Amino acid sequence: MNEDSLEFLIAEMEQVEYLQNYVIDAVWDAATNSDTKYLEEYYHHFYALMEKQHILWTRLKLMQKEELYGMLIAIEEICTALGKPPSMSVEAFHTTTRAEIKKSLSELTGEDLDNYDGIDVDFRWG
Repeated sequence: MNEDSLEFLIAEMEQVEYLQNYVIDAVWDAATNSDTKYLEEYYHHFYALMEKQHILWTRLKLMQKEELYGMLIAIEEICTALGKPPSMSVEAFHTTTRAEIKKSLSELTGEDLDNYDGIDVDFRWG
């Protein structure tokens, strides 16, 4: 793996880690706050997590590097913690969850998200 590929992979992993932490921390606020902005922001971050995690998962699988296998396991464990049934693949979980989030966001905001390309999240490091 060359240095550019490694830097890109590290940046992707940092974004996924940020989103994982955000989603896990924000779930309580979204569930217990009557202001729908919390729930909407939670859904945006959760969607971004499923999107970026899916890209990282796919990249790691295609690389087929033994030293990266632990990251695949970690992604699968996070997906399981987020509700992935044991019989469902990680790929199917990402796809299904993104569809469910779009539906929930559409119901929450009244916006038609059928042609939605994705959600841009402001990564606030620190």
